[in-house]
Amino acid sequence: PLYKPDYLIVQCSPWLSERAADRYAPSYGLRIPSPYFVAVGDKLVLRAPAYPSRLFSMQWEYDSARSKLYNFLYFLFTEGYAAYAYDGWHYLKAMVTTPSPVTDRARIEKAFFEQVQQIASENKVKMIVLNLGDLQYTARSHALVGPGVRFAEADSLLWSRAGNDEKAYARQNYIWGNNAKEGLAIIDRHPSATAHRTISEAIVKALQ
Repeated sequence: PLYKPDYLIVQCSPWLSERAADRYAPSYGLRIPSPYFVAVGDKLVLRAPAYPSRLFSMQWEYDSARSKLYNFLYFLFTEGYAAYAYDGWHYLKAMVTTPSPVTDRARIEKAFFEQVQQIASENKVKMIVLNLGDLQYTARSHALVGPGVRFAEADSLLWSRAGNDEKAYARQNYIWGNNAKEGLAIIDRHPSATAHRTISEAIVKALQ
């Protein structure tokens, strides 16, 4: 509503609905509270994070003049334990005082896409659903929205470029690097530069 764009691209991926059904974002160590959906009557409502995590307000910088052990211990005793205690207490409190998340991912997706499509329609914005992540999963996206929505079928294009072969798909679309034990190996399953170009092509095709 603020920027009045011509197009709105909305991603449909299995991990997005999975995260929206949990109070916490995927992370290592401490839990990171994130927005999640709760049921209010027969409607789904997006709820703010259960509490403000200390992870984003730590006052600490690495001292290059000191050893790694010193830096680790200094961080642990000045910030680490305090953050763990703060977040741990609020985590236990949230389990008792905040409503449980809705875990029905299909219901979350339907409510989300209906709301976004309504906002796009009210602002005369053309909505494009970017299918990305899993061919079988994202095929469902066509049933989640009404008429007038375009689809950027990045999944189909990525797999067709790889000849529908899993190994070729991994070689083209993941980020590879040298691993001390395995040699050349996948170090990140986020899209490679090649994959980003293919995803962009799918979006441009939908725009055209």
